[in-house]
Amino acid sequence: MFEGSGAHELGYANAAVLVALLRMLVRQEVLTQSMAEDVLRDGIDILKPTAMIDSVSRAQRFIESAFGAALKEKMQ
Repeated sequence: MFEGSGAHELGYANAAVLVALLRMLVRQEVLTQSMAEDVLRDGIDILKPTAMIDSVSRAQRFIESAFGAALKEKMQ
């Protein structure tokens, strides 16, 4: 299924789908804004044990900056 796909492509695709899903769930009022932010914080916490790996540390910062900001924007 993922043959020929690199880790970066899969990571970007996963991130895009996650953000789209969270936005949809907030718009549909299945999740509150706060609940969506909790999901992102939990994702950061899951990565903490391996944060000494540079790419993992950068992933944590990316979630905090990009996804947190995206979810805080007004949902349309």
